Amino acid sequence: MDSSLRMLVNEWLRLDQDVTTRSEVEKLAAENNVAELQLRLLKRIAFGTAGLRGRMEAGFSRMNSLTVIQASQGLAEYLLKTNPIVKTQGVVIGRDARHNSNKFAKLVAAVFVAKAIPVKWLGQVHTPLVPYTVAADNGYKVYWGNGCQIIPPHDAGIAASIDANLEPITWDVNVLEHGSPLVTNALQQVKQGYMATVAKIALVSSPSASLPFVYTPMHGVGLPFFTSVIKQLGLESKMHIVQEQAHPDPDFPTVRFPNPEEKGALDLAKQTADQNGINLILANDPDADRFAAAEKVDA
Repeated sequence: MDSSLRMLVNEWLRLDQDVTTRSEVEKLAAENNVAELQLRLLKRIAFGTAGLRGRMEAGFSRMNSLTVIQASQGLAEYLLKTNPIVKTQGVVIGRDARHNSNKFAKLVAAVFVAKAIPVKWLGQVHTPLVPYTVAADNGYKVYWGNGCQIIPPHDAGIAASIDANLEPITWDVNVLEHGSPLVTNALQQVKQGYMATVAKIALVSSPSASLPFVYTPMHGVGLPFFTSVIKQLGLESKMHIVQEQAHPDPDFPTVRFPNPEEKGALDLAKQTADQNGINLILANDPDADRFAAAEKVDA
């Protein structure tokens, strides 16, 4: 291992307080696994208009507690400089049900609280609820004040701000339990407004005449929100749920790839539909920002 790579290893070990990822790098260094260390440490995970996306493992080029903290610090500083009103309006934080999502979301909240920025906490929700709320933050996705995903030049500005704020200011995953006046549980208030908005644009004129359908949240977070909408529209008697895929499971055990557009992803839904004599299937992906519909037709 050359001196420059050794410096990166030491820098990671200096910054990282997560026992799991810290031990990963210690093990790779002890094994002198230069190739893997180079993959993980030489480049930083890129921040763009879609936020951050990467494998969950140790390293500056991966998704982990340290890179989430660093991204949050950069975002917080960028918001303070470009939108000082964030000090009063705050940010909105929601998460999906994937591995580490809860921990990552709490670390994001901890950073914003440490920067004296109010946090409106949603917890485990479907993705559209975050930008609906007024749009602040959400892998790691960022929505601006107009409810839309960021566009240039904000992506470059945030990326530069991340690079300028790499020293972690907090690792407090218990920030929600401290009773900080900066943290508000906003889920019920936001959900109420969201459901009212959905009801206004729904096109259901006669619930009793509507077709029965099968619904699958694909092992994700969509079921409670979809169910609330369906009940509000008077369609609960029409809905049949794919029970094997009803609850969040970050391992997605019944599908090869949890995207309703992928071949085979709706196989269980089709079975449920056939068992109940139903021709219509509705499906969300696991974070419920994509929607698919399928209809059985005569061959």
